[in-house]
Amino acid sequence: QADLVVLRYPGAAEIEPGMPVVCGEVYVGTLIEVGRAETASPALERGPRALAPGEARARLITSELARVGARAGEIELVRV
Repeated sequence: QADLVVLRYPGAAEIEPGMPVVCGEVYVGTLIEVGRAETASPALERGPRALAPGEARARLITSELARVGARAGEIELVRV
């Protein structure tokens, strides 16, 4: 899937799924999975490979279904 990429990051960084991914000051996607020590073994089933500690999977905003937005109270601002 071209819209999913694996990123490497310093082990001391505290990151979680849902956090934004940026390149400089440009938003490029969202973290969807973060490698943990307990999930570092290879997956036996088809699909994306298991992530090692220090790796994260991100969904890029290159899909035509991608939405970038923000909430202000009950109002949701979305850029399509």
